[in-house]
Amino acid sequence: FFLLIYKNKHYLENKVKHLKVAFLWHQHQPNYYHPGKEIFILPWVRMHALKDYYDMVAILDDYPEIHQNVNLVPSLLAQLQDYIDDKCQDRIEILTNKNVSDLTQSEQIQILKYFFQANWKNQVEIYPGYKNLLQKRGRHFDPQNPQTALNNYSKQDFLDLQIWFNLSWVGEIYKKKEPFKSLIIKDHGFSTEDKINLMKAQRQLLKNVIEKHKELLENGQIELSTTPYYHPILPLLCDSSIAKESQPGIQLPEKLFQAREDAADQIKRAIHFHEKIFGQKPLGMWPSEGSVSEEVAELFAANEMNWIATDEEILFSTWHKLGWQNRSREELYQSWKYDSTSGPINIFFRDHELSDLIGFVYQNWDAEQAANDFITKLKNIRKNIIHRFGEKRLDKAIVSIILDGENCWEFYKENGKPFLQALYSSLTTEQSLKTVTFSEYLTKSEESEKLPRLFPGSWINHNFAIWIGHPEDNQAWDYLYKARQAWQTAKNSGSYSDDVIAQAHEGILIAEGSDWYWWYGDDHTNENADEFDEIFRHHLIRMYELLNLDVPAHLYQSIRQGGHKKHLSCKPMGFISPVIDGIETNYFEWLGAGSYDTKVQGDSMHQMSQFVESIDFGFDLNNFYIKVITDQQFSKKHLFDYEIEVCIFEPGRINILVNLGSLAKKGMNNSLSVRKNGKSIDNPGGIKAAFKSFLELKIPFDDFDGAPADKVQYQIKLFRNKKLIEKWPKEELIECEIPGPEFEKIEWRV
Repeated sequence: FFLLIYKNKHYLENKVKHLKVAFLWHQHQPNYYHPGKEIFILPWVRMHALKDYYDMVAILDDYPEIHQNVNLVPSLLAQLQDYIDDKCQDRIEILTNKNVSDLTQSEQIQILKYFFQANWKNQVEIYPGYKNLLQKRGRHFDPQNPQTALNNYSKQDFLDLQIWFNLSWVGEIYKKKEPFKSLIIKDHGFSTEDKINLMKAQRQLLKNVIEKHKELLENGQIELSTTPYYHPILPLLCDSSIAKESQPGIQLPEKLFQAREDAADQIKRAIHFHEKIFGQKPLGMWPSEGSVSEEVAELFAANEMNWIATDEEILFSTWHKLGWQNRSREELYQSWKYDSTSGPINIFFRDHELSDLIGFVYQNWDAEQAANDFITKLKNIRKNIIHRFGEKRLDKAIVSIILDGENCWEFYKENGKPFLQALYSSLTTEQSLKTVTFSEYLTKSEESEKLPRLFPGSWINHNFAIWIGHPEDNQAWDYLYKARQAWQTAKNSGSYSDDVIAQAHEGILIAEGSDWYWWYGDDHTNENADEFDEIFRHHLIRMYELLNLDVPAHLYQSIRQGGHKKHLSCKPMGFISPVIDGIETNYFEWLGAGSYDTKVQGDSMHQMSQFVESIDFGFDLNNFYIKVITDQQFSKKHLFDYEIEVCIFEPGRINILVNLGSLAKKGMNNSLSVRKNGKSIDNPGGIKAAFKSFLELKIPFDDFDGAPADKVQYQIKLFRNKKLIEKWPKEELIECEIPGPEFEKIEWRV
């Protein structure tokens, strides 16, 4: 009987055609070295090495049939090696190692500011001792007015905080080992010896990161790829005017930036460094931010890269450019070949919905349910491919899932370990799916279809708008242009040694990295954005100093002007009384409302498949109004599957759940579910809702026991088939005050 089962299983495994699935986890950090202070300003290489880089590959020991691609950016690896070799420390490490009795007040303030930079839900509040320290400091800490928090802290509290910040960034595998396990159990009242043991153990963990990658590379379970050395946007380095091709109306910097030789240098350096660390050249590259152009593809081919990858929208935009309107989505799932002037190169295009599900959605789901949903979607893709092309098409089919391999996990329980275990278990047992590396696929697949052109753009909105076009971005590019011109003049003069010219050029290459421009402008906001600005400018300052040139005064002034530092939200400026009909009844009905912009994102990741575009809110003397603007193309598809919940936390707890399909078709009475303080309300009273072009709600202040000057705190959640897929804001709450009769006199302005 058992022999029959074994033979049948063996037969099925050889009979069933697999759909190949390629995961690429992109591990990336910029260069945090501050040339003026000679330290790493920010600790994120060390922290993610402790929490993510080791765990992401070590988990594969339990799933030998799972093959994966891991992309390691050289600027990350170089800093990790500096930690291992004790060549440099980061500012947080220095503050940690200092005896609490010797801390100055300035240093105490820095600790209170930086040592809670972790996910509060999953890294702070799960530990009683750490949570208590957060409560003593307060959730909203102002470094300019720190006295209340300082008065709440004892020397023991500062010692406990030194330990907890570093301990909370240890990955799940090592948390169960010593000394981390005992420190977590101890919880508070740590000793100086505890701190010494913790930091010593951290150093050993850092050493294991590179070794574990080498081990899995050698046994063939992972393929390691790289990225241009300092993670620059290569198409913009080659010719910044390329941005106009994907975004014709964009406002470019004053000077055209063209440094093709730097782009080539960033690629060559990455290949050489990767070979130095891992003993073999990479076969492929993930271009920084998936940024490609025909000129850049030629550079990759010239450097003997076998494959690169980018986003699906680049492929679809290329089809549109070629006039290939009859192409189907199922043709995304293969490799494509672009014949550059330096030879052919294979290109993989990621499924950004599947990638975003892991990056942004499944963190809110049960791990098993999330894994099952993902497997179901893969099987549906397989079914659709067979339906359109026949089963033989699976010989060349591959689904590419490419995303950040570090930042998303802090939003998951246990750093994503239960989800990854459930996912890898399902992939191991599912006979119709098989994980592969990109090079494994290319070795065994049929000849790729050719692309005669390649649309220029990145993985975000198939353009380069995140990194160029905003006045702050353009100002940074102008500073870079002037610095590079000064360097080129110095090089051409012949008055400097090769070593000085090379050192000065290093600052230029670092300043070409994408991360500085990520935080300029109003696309993203982050509590460390000012540090990114400072590091960028000081690498250019150092370049001038090395060449004994006068440093331009503008480099000592912040590029970030603060006009966009709105913390994503603008408060109401006047009374509104909109008609609740789900359409724009007139231009003025929402004029004066506050707004929350979901497009401004607060971390290093950028969500593509996003439903909620913006949230407006306001009031008159009696009612609170909310307007939720959604992606119209997305919302029309399976509209009855979607629900929006308005969660009001203060001044009284009330939850309003709206089914969008029902509201659009049947009207309000059959579409609202209202709970107050956890209890259902059959008659929602004065609450009104409508959905046509967008969702509009009216909620009487009396319904949640509000009075003038009370704070209204609320959050918007989006569900698909009863599962949470978006939450705005992600970590905080939107706030405003209930107005009194004098509100407009106070807030009125021309």
